[in-house]
Amino acid sequence: MDRIRKLFQTFSRTEKRYLKSYLTAFHTKGENKSLELVSLLEKNPEISQEALSSKLYGSPQSKAFLMLKGRLYDRLLDVLTLSVNLNHQAGRKEDEAGFNTISFFRTFTHALMLRQRGLNEEAEELLLGALKQAEEMKRSDARLLVLSQLRNLSDEHEKVSGAYRSQVEDALKAYGFELAGMGYTDEFRTLTSNKAVDSALFLPYLENAISHLKEFKDTGTYPRTRYYQLNLEVIQNRINGNYEEGKENLYELTELLELHPGISSRDRRGIPFLRLAGLELSTFHMETGYEAAAKAMEIISPRRHNYLSAAIYRTYACLYTDRLEEAAHHIESLKQFPALDNTPLILGYLDLCRVYFKDDMFTANRLFAEVDSLQDDKSGWNVGLRINEIMLMIDLNKFDLAEARIETLRKHLERYDMQEGRPKAILRYLQYLERNAFDFRHPSEEMTAQLTELIHQHAWTPLGYEVLRFDTWARARQQQKRFYPLLIKELG
Repeated sequence: MDRIRKLFQTFSRTEKRYLKSYLTAFHTKGENKSLELVSLLEKNPEISQEALSSKLYGSPQSKAFLMLKGRLYDRLLDVLTLSVNLNHQAGRKEDEAGFNTISFFRTFTHALMLRQRGLNEEAEELLLGALKQAEEMKRSDARLLVLSQLRNLSDEHEKVSGAYRSQVEDALKAYGFELAGMGYTDEFRTLTSNKAVDSALFLPYLENAISHLKEFKDTGTYPRTRYYQLNLEVIQNRINGNYEEGKENLYELTELLELHPGISSRDRRGIPFLRLAGLELSTFHMETGYEAAAKAMEIISPRRHNYLSAAIYRTYACLYTDRLEEAAHHIESLKQFPALDNTPLILGYLDLCRVYFKDDMFTANRLFAEVDSLQDDKSGWNVGLRINEIMLMIDLNKFDLAEARIETLRKHLERYDMQEGRPKAILRYLQYLERNAFDFRHPSEEMTAQLTELIHQHAWTPLGYEVLRFDTWARARQQQKRFYPLLIKELG
């Protein structure tokens, strides 16, 4: 009963209306048990199988009810494939390619049914229609299915079948490369499931996969192979640090998916813009990163997790392009999004940083208590939170508390073996600052040298836990300037 219940719960009101009409059309005489069962499910979605069986057949274990379940499930699936339903489903706008695929297989199945009845001319007519659908979708697998049937039909009628044979070979070759691209992508996903493995170790695999896919040249007719190839090249360029090449791959991907809607869903079209936003922001192109994130949000369905990622990127971009009010809007709207991991805390932290940028230190100090649970996070947010709290204590002239937090940060970095890199460099600067009695106007030689090392040897990255860029904050304090305007100027 669970599979019927789950499927029925996905039906829209319009689909339920189609279902009832369909069940009525199939009924001839007596009670319409299928329609009664649907009505009972509508009134009480959680009703048990035993209760349904008792209401319909007077017994909680009726064999007739078991047979009814099987028939109803088939009818539910039938309704989903009705032309009138397919053409009016709201999901078509989000995944037109998926619905076109269903439509293709309906046509193909109808052609097979006609052929089984000896209606070969009628079958051929449908197959030619299905072939057109396959070519519009740029699906070599669908094209191969149809061409194989057309070739067999032409043999039966003793027509010249050489053209079909050649086309079958062409589609078979293309399908082989598409399968390879899909296989490489799935295998790579499995290989990278171990987060502890150095990403550079995957380069030989990527080089071999990309080299193989490049052997197939006819990407204009069969763009799926190129789609898989470009996605792998994006990853390869990211690992190698070739960010500009990676951006070019992503721009080509957006054009490919726009040109060939038959191979893309709404979400798939938005993902290149999402990845582009990450690349643009991480390479300090804040405006283009903002535009890419906005485009991703425009395309991706708000119900998808990728939409949340795009919105977070856009919030970062807002923070770094002096769009603080827009950042507040996105943060507030995302609070309605279904919680994933520690996303609500991260949103709260981004809001804290937004308030800090506005020089509202007292509100920022209050907001620290609301995101304190990020101290337990092991992915880096805890480090950012600790450093930012020290900055805030110094800005509020609470130097005793700042000293205590600096010592806590030192113990934390030692405990988690974070003895190198940017967090350790920031800690050393803070220790020198503490020894200099928190005097920025007359920095010690150690402070000056450490700040230079921090800037040139331990580069800041815009995306991540250090939302309040520490070295810019330190320079602002030394120059007796406001932090946020200086940050915007440097990033611009």
